[in-house]
Amino acid sequence: MKNLSLGADTAWRIAAHEAAASGYRFSEEAALFLAQKGVSPEYGARDLRRTVEKYVQMPLSNMILSGRFRVHNSWLAYLENGGILFQPEEEVKGL
Repeated sequence: MKNLSLGADTAWRIAAHEAAASGYRFSEEAALFLAQKGVSPEYGARDLRRTVEKYVQMPLSNMILSGRFRVHNSWLAYLENGGILFQPEEEVKGL
């Protein structure tokens, strides 16, 4: 991730590692989107947790509650229309 402070880069790598351990992978565009939304020159990575909650955890929770979430080995989080969408990796074509 270019243009991130050392602390923000470290925080993002930890979050990405946790996601990968859970079977989620972020496209480069989605990762950059989250980093830009969650990191500021003034506050560093303080808002990253809230950003991940808003753009990752809440949409996943809604998928689970609505029954759209199914068990798959891995999921891809990608950027589309200004938000993060999730798709089983085996179903993703052209991303």
